[in-house]
Formats: sequence, structure tokens, C-alpha cells
Amino acid sequence: MKRVISFMFVLVLLISMSIPLLSANAADYGIDFDMMSDAVYVENLDTGILMYEKNADKKMPPASLTKMMTYIVVAESVPDFENTKVKITSEALSGLDPASSVMGLADYIGYEFSVLDLLHGLMIPSGNDAALVLAQYVGDGSVDKFVDLMNRKAGQLKCSDTHFVNPHGL
Repeated sequence: MKRVISFMFVLVLLISMSIPLLSANAADYGIDFDMMSDAVYVENLDTGILMYEKNADKKMPPASLTKMMTYIVVAESVPDFENTKVKITSEALSGLDPASSVMGLADYIGYEFSVLDLLHGLMIPSGNDAALVLAQYVGDGSVDKFVDLMNRKAGQLKCSDTHFVNPHGL
């Protein structure tokens, strides 16, 4: 009985080895629509596979993506979002275009807001005023010092073609 089972096993093994293997093709991530953006880069960060690119090396203004870096730097610098209070100053808001997206901090000069509230104002209405107030706070009174922190963080993240000049992206 053992010989029969051994013979069957060897026979199945030989037959399976003689069947040509199906070739595995790379996945096709073909985009079948017109991409409206001037530049796009989509990479699977788990595998490193480039899924789509269009003008990937084209220099583009970062706009509100800058606020994501502002959030990261603030989040890494402030240990307690809810209990850390920041005073709104006219100095922090000077030079801000009032027509730009804001959370309305100009009406609250002298008031204190939690970092959590300012982060909400930064991300939800894309508040440029919140970006400036947070940058001044984390940069110990200097927006330029905060921007240096942003650029250092970009370097740590290997964003080699990224350079920030302010915390809001305008």
C-alpha cells in the first residue's frame, strides 16, 4: 500500500512539474480618464510600486499641502493639544491677506485658543491665520524659525525637492 501511495505521489509531482507555469503579469493601473491635474505622483508606499505619474518632476506650488507639514511640526512639538493655550496676537496675523482662507482669528486678538482648536482651524477651513499663530507659538515667536523646522522635517522625510517659505502655502 505504501508503494502505491508513493508511486501516486511521485506521479502527481512529475505531472505538476511538467505543466508550464502561468506567467504573472504586472498589475495594470491604467487610468482610463483624463487627469485634470498638471502633476500627479501615486506610489504604493508598502511596495514602492509607482502606480501613476504625470509630470512627477514638475515644480508645483504646495498650496494647502503646506498645512499638512505645519500640522506635523506642531504635533511633534506640542505634547498636550487640549491644555496648551496660545494667545492670538496682531503681530502673528500681520501680513495675512484677509481675503485668504481663515478661521476668523482677527476678531479674537488677545484671546487664547487651545492648540487643538487652532489645529482644527488649520485643517478644516484651511485657516492661514491659524497656521501663522501656531508657527509663531512653536517657533518661539518666529515664523521663520518654524519654517526652518518644517524644512528640516521635509529633509528627514526625504522630500528632497521640497522647500517651504511659510506655514500656510500662499
